[in-house]
Amino acid sequence: MNQTNIAVRNKSGWLSDLDALGSAQGLRRAMLARNADIDVATLRSFAIVGAGPEGQRLARLCASRDIRIDAIADEDPAKRNMIVGGRRVAPVESLTELP
Repeated sequence: MNQTNIAVRNKSGWLSDLDALGSAQGLRRAMLARNADIDVATLRSFAIVGAGPEGQRLARLCASRDIRIDAIADEDPAKRNMIVGGRRVAPVESLTELP
């Protein structure tokens, strides 16, 4: 692990926590434990942050499970206005407009 990686991990405890989950199932359990009002088993819509390969993969998974994507946002200006999962990629700041 390089020094930059170590510095980022030390600064962001949540990053280490996320790594430790190890799987989507682990992430679901952690979400349930921390957010009692979010039922990931019945999740019907959410926003995706990041229009890169993982965001695109998540959009495909949502489509296959009838989960509505409320927004897809990305900080990269080159990705803005791309269409991902049937949604136009917007700036991250636009997420404040969601309910």
